[in-house]
Amino acid sequence: MHELTHAFQLEPQGIGSYGTNRVFWAFIEGMADAVRVANGGFKEGDRPKGGNYMDGYRTAGYFFVWLRDNKDPEFLRKFNRSTLEVVPWSFNKAIKHILGEKYDIDDLWHEYQVAVGNIQQ
Repeated sequence: MHELTHAFQLEPQGIGSYGTNRVFWAFIEGMADAVRVANGGFKEGDRPKGGNYMDGYRTAGYFFVWLRDNKDPEFLRKFNRSTLEVVPWSFNKAIKHILGEKYDIDDLWHEYQVAVGNIQQ
């Protein structure tokens, strides 16, 4: 499922490439694992503790699915689409584009970490 997602997902615009930009890489790998999480490819016990959304893969994937479940049921689709609508692309600009100006990626990451019990308020 992860690799198949790469065939269909969009790429962030205006920020380099997979091999030259960590933000680009974290989006690509995080979204691919988010699709896997959303479709039952991982279980709750597979969710990494701590880390940062910039770690990509499961760390970002579970976070993106949490955003879907808690902020916008269309988040994954909109997040993928944001790569064409937000140029140059960044996590924070995409979040604001999708959820509104009051949201900040780092604040949402903190909220997620509290919600899943990794840290206390």
